Amino acid sequence: MDDRRITDAEWPIMRHLWEHPESTLGEILEGTTAERNWQRTTAQTLLKRLVDKGFVAVDDAASAFRYSAAMSEADCVRTEMRSFLRKVYDGSASMLVAGFLKDNDLSDVEIAELRRILDGKRGERHADRD
Repeated sequence: MDDRRITDAEWPIMRHLWEHPESTLGEILEGTTAERNWQRTTAQTLLKRLVDKGFVAVDDAASAFRYSAAMSEADCVRTEMRSFLRKVYDGSASMLVAGFLKDNDLSDVEIAELRRILDGKRGERHADRD
């Protein structure tokens, strides 16, 4: 199992890189200022950690290093979701959904969307058996 994780502090950098591949450190700082007011050294440290963990690739051929996400947003979100599910709900998706439904008032539109998603999943399982 892959235990690499993106920390809360690193997520803004990843979001920036998914939207703006091949960004320089300055562009990352500029793009994340609304969320964080980091010093240059803080952003450099976070980028180095992301590179070391394999989430970010660096192109050091030019005078200004260019950084890009090495993993897709969907893959990172899926990994984070699975980790949360294991840690908080002992791996039970039904417990997660039940807890969410119990603690949140959902609109009719949101309930209809959840039904559509669940019905789609049910259809996928039946198709896999055929």
